[in-house]
Amino acid sequence: MSTITTQLAIVGAGPAGLCAAIAAKEQDPDCEVLVLDRMPRAGNKIYATGNGRCNLTNLHQTPDCYHSDSAKDPFSYLGGIGAREVFSFVEGLGVRLYDRDGYVYPKTNQASSVALPLVHRAEDCGAKIQTGVRVTGIRREGRGFCLLAREEKKGGESLEIHALSLLLSCGGMVSRAFGDAGDGAKLAASLGHQIIPLLPALTYLATSAPGMKVLAGVRANGACALYADGKPVGKSEGEIQFTEGALSGIPFFQLSHAAGRALAAGKKLEASVCFLPDEKKTPEELLLERLALVPANRTAADLLLGLVSSKAASFLLRGHGIADEKKLRGLTGKDLLPVFAGLFDCRFPVTGLGPAEHAQVSAGGVDLREVDVKTLASKRVPGLYFAGEILDLDGICGGYNLTFAFSSGLRAGRAAAQFLRK
Repeated sequence: MSTITTQLAIVGAGPAGLCAAIAAKEQDPDCEVLVLDRMPRAGNKIYATGNGRCNLTNLHQTPDCYHSDSAKDPFSYLGGIGAREVFSFVEGLGVRLYDRDGYVYPKTNQASSVALPLVHRAEDCGAKIQTGVRVTGIRREGRGFCLLAREEKKGGESLEIHALSLLLSCGGMVSRAFGDAGDGAKLAASLGHQIIPLLPALTYLATSAPGMKVLAGVRANGACALYADGKPVGKSEGEIQFTEGALSGIPFFQLSHAAGRALAAGKKLEASVCFLPDEKKTPEELLLERLALVPANRTAADLLLGLVSSKAASFLLRGHGIADEKKLRGLTGKDLLPVFAGLFDCRFPVTGLGPAEHAQVSAGGVDLREVDVKTLASKRVPGLYFAGEILDLDGICGGYNLTFAFSSGLRAGRAAAQFLRK
């Protein structure tokens, strides 16, 4: 077993951990900083963000862009470091950026253009980065910490790392391809912290609605809403995607946090889809208009032609026992009204979430009530700090989770360096 001694140990070399290392070294160049990560390369998760283009922040920042189950005002945990500050910080690394309707990307549209400069800056500042190392346990050691770790390679060596201060930034529980297996929550819990249960977020919703095979592959711009025990708990708009047995697309990703908590609480969950979010007419008025337009010798499917895709029309009709080829002369307004009502409010029972492997982030983590809002220091353990997804704070799609990773990493790193100087 090898023994390593450092002043500040950072567990997790994602965006939060790398920012923390940079901030700590800039705050105190003499501070010894060691960053550990179980993956073979630092910044690994950054490469997958924004479909490889790295949507690193969003210029539209409001409190409702962030969720937490342990803090009433999760937005305050950004500590005043928002999109503009993240923009300036990343440009200070030499990365040219542009915004598209508020969504900020590197001009190269390559995530490596953000990941590599972060790694290089941390190294150039003097931080040591050791990859392929998994921390398996932590214990208090006097006023500091002792980390037990092992190298991930076959036959890897065991390590014992002694640090005066510790910063956990090892993510939540999503794809194991990123190394996010929930290690951070377990390590924090071992040090006495309360953990809000981890659930997948920014993922699809599973449904048991019959006939979903007909809808599979359909994409539609629409509005969706979520109801738990009949009460509204969220709504969103945008391009909805249907697969066999699932409701997907960004609008449903945005509702997945609320869906996960409602399901965990045992509530009956339903999703509503409006296929015509901009339509001003009522279902009754639209039905009468279409009956006046389409001759009676046409089919039921023809009545919906031009309103929704043929697959969506078939799904709505079959859901009410009407065959696509059924002639209109054989149908009454009473037969057709439920179909038209479904254009505005089509209900889907929600039975679960997409697995962690398919989620972009996880909800839950270290209880924010046990973390200082300004420094992200533990209120329970002196010298312990947190940054990023390990905390019970997650954002909606669009660069918000990376915004928090940068923000929390910079503040926690500075605070840890200041703690060590004292």
